[in-house]
Amino acid sequence: MAAAWKTKVPSGSGYCTSTEKVVLCESKKEAVAAYDAQTEKRLWGSTRTRDRSVMLAVSVTRSLVVLSEGNRQVLRAVDLTTGKDRWNTRTIMGDSAAVSGTDLVVGGSFGLTGRDLGTGAEKWGRTKPNDDTSNPPTMV
Repeated sequence: MAAAWKTKVPSGSGYCTSTEKVVLCESKKEAVAAYDAQTEKRLWGSTRTRDRSVMLAVSVTRSLVVLSEGNRQVLRAVDLTTGKDRWNTRTIMGDSAAVSGTDLVVGGSFGLTGRDLGTGAEKWGRTKPNDDTSNPPTMV
Protein backbone atom coordinates (compact mmCIF):
# COMPACT_ATOMS: atom_id res chain seq x y z
CA MET A 1 0.00 0.00 0.00
CA ALA A 2 1.43 3.35 -1.03
CA ALA A 3 1.60 6.24 1.41
CA ALA A 4 -1.12 8.85 0.98
CA TRP A 5 1.44 11.61 1.60
CA LYS A 6 4.94 12.24 2.90
CA THR A 7 6.41 15.29 4.59
CA LYS A 8 9.70 16.25 6.16
CA VAL A 9 9.71 16.68 9.91
CA PRO A 10 12.45 18.38 11.94
CA SER A 11 15.53 16.32 12.69
CA GLY A 12 15.47 14.28 15.86
CA SER A 13 11.80 13.45 15.55
CA GLY A 14 10.67 11.16 18.28
CA TYR A 15 7.24 9.85 19.09
CA CYS A 16 4.43 10.26 16.56
CA THR A 17 0.77 9.33 16.84
CA SER A 18 -2.36 10.01 14.83
CA THR A 19 -6.12 10.30 14.85
CA GLU A 20 -8.37 10.13 11.78
CA LYS A 21 -7.86 13.88 11.28
CA VAL A 22 -4.44 14.80 12.71
CA VAL A 23 -0.90 13.40 12.81
CA LEU A 24 1.13 14.57 15.84
CA CYS A 25 4.94 14.32 16.08
CA GLU A 26 7.54 15.36 18.66
CA SER A 27 10.94 16.70 17.65
CA LYS A 28 13.98 18.35 19.21
CA LYS A 29 12.50 21.78 18.45
CA GLU A 30 8.83 21.15 19.14
CA ALA A 31 6.93 19.35 21.88
CA VAL A 32 4.39 18.57 19.17
CA ALA A 33 3.71 19.50 15.56
CA ALA A 34 0.28 18.78 14.06
CA TYR A 35 -0.38 17.86 10.42
CA ASP A 36 -3.70 17.33 8.63
CA ALA A 37 -3.95 13.55 8.16
CA GLN A 38 -5.56 13.87 4.72
CA THR A 39 -3.54 16.67 3.10
CA GLU A 40 -0.21 16.72 5.04
CA LYS A 41 -0.69 20.47 5.63
CA ARG A 42 1.02 21.62 8.80
CA LEU A 43 -1.67 22.88 11.17
CA TRP A 44 0.35 24.16 14.14
CA GLY A 45 3.35 23.52 16.38
CA SER A 46 4.21 23.98 20.05
CA THR A 47 7.78 25.11 20.69
CA ARG A 48 9.71 22.97 23.15
CA THR A 49 10.74 24.85 26.30
CA ARG A 50 14.32 23.69 26.48
CA ASP A 51 14.28 19.89 26.69
CA ARG A 52 11.43 19.31 29.11
CA SER A 53 8.31 19.78 27.00
CA VAL A 54 6.62 16.57 25.98
CA MET A 55 3.40 15.28 24.51
CA LEU A 56 1.75 13.22 27.27
CA ALA A 57 -1.63 12.05 26.00
CA VAL A 58 -4.18 12.45 23.21
CA SER A 59 -7.96 12.39 23.57
CA VAL A 60 -9.69 11.77 20.26
CA THR A 61 -13.17 12.21 21.74
CA ARG A 62 -12.23 15.60 23.24
CA SER A 63 -10.05 16.52 20.22
CA LEU A 64 -7.11 17.59 22.36
CA VAL A 65 -3.52 16.76 23.18
CA VAL A 66 -2.06 17.18 26.68
CA LEU A 67 1.46 18.66 26.93
CA SER A 68 3.82 18.90 29.86
CA GLU A 69 6.10 21.94 29.94
CA GLY A 70 8.48 20.98 32.71
CA ASN A 71 10.68 24.07 32.77
CA ARG A 72 7.62 26.22 33.41
CA GLN A 73 5.78 23.49 35.35
CA VAL A 74 2.68 23.90 33.20
CA LEU A 75 0.29 21.20 32.07
CA ARG A 76 -1.63 22.25 28.93
CA ALA A 77 -4.50 20.83 26.90
CA VAL A 78 -4.35 21.98 23.29
CA ASP A 79 -7.01 21.70 20.56
CA LEU A 80 -5.86 19.12 17.99
CA THR A 81 -6.77 21.12 14.91
CA THR A 82 -6.12 24.74 15.96
CA GLY A 83 -3.27 24.44 18.47
CA LYS A 84 -5.06 26.84 20.81
CA ASP A 85 -5.00 26.22 24.55
CA ARG A 86 -8.17 24.75 25.99
CA TRP A 87 -6.74 25.03 29.51
CA ASN A 88 -3.42 25.21 31.34
CA THR A 89 -2.47 24.85 34.95
CA ARG A 90 0.70 25.21 37.01
CA THR A 91 1.53 21.96 38.76
CA ILE A 92 4.27 19.51 39.62
CA MET A 93 5.07 17.93 36.29
CA GLY A 94 4.55 14.36 35.25
CA ASP A 95 6.37 12.33 32.65
CA SER A 96 3.49 10.06 31.68
CA ALA A 97 -0.28 10.27 31.39
CA ALA A 98 -3.36 8.30 30.43
CA VAL A 99 -6.81 9.39 29.29
CA SER A 100 -9.98 7.54 30.23
CA GLY A 101 -13.32 9.09 29.32
CA THR A 102 -13.41 12.49 31.02
CA ASP A 103 -10.39 11.81 33.25
CA LEU A 104 -6.67 12.43 32.87
CA VAL A 105 -4.20 10.66 35.14
CA VAL A 106 -0.68 12.15 35.28
CA GLY A 107 2.21 10.24 36.83
CA GLY A 108 5.76 11.08 37.74
CA SER A 109 8.34 10.88 40.48
CA PHE A 110 5.94 12.84 42.73
CA GLY A 111 3.20 10.18 42.49
CA LEU A 112 -0.14 10.41 40.64
CA THR A 113 -2.81 13.05 40.12
CA GLY A 114 -6.26 12.64 38.65
CA ARG A 115 -7.59 15.60 36.68
CA ASP A 116 -10.74 16.58 34.85
CA LEU A 117 -9.87 16.33 31.16
CA GLY A 118 -12.22 19.18 30.23
CA THR A 119 -10.87 21.76 32.71
CA GLY A 120 -7.53 20.50 34.05
CA ALA A 121 -8.83 20.77 37.62
CA GLU A 122 -7.25 18.32 40.04
CA LYS A 123 -9.73 15.72 41.34
CA TRP A 124 -7.37 13.70 43.53
CA GLY A 125 -3.69 13.17 44.25
CA ARG A 126 -1.46 10.45 45.63
CA THR A 127 2.05 11.61 46.47
CA LYS A 128 4.96 9.26 46.74
CA PRO A 129 6.35 9.11 50.30
CA ASN A 130 9.83 10.56 50.77
CA ASP A 131 10.90 7.72 53.00
CA ASP A 132 9.64 4.44 54.42
CA THR A 133 8.34 5.94 57.69
CA SER A 134 4.92 6.51 56.18
CA ASN A 135 4.50 2.76 55.68
CA PRO A 136 4.76 1.24 59.15
CA PRO A 137 5.85 -2.40 59.35
CA THR A 138 3.06 -4.93 59.67
CA MET A 139 2.84 -7.32 62.59
CA VAL A 140 2.84 -11.00 61.72
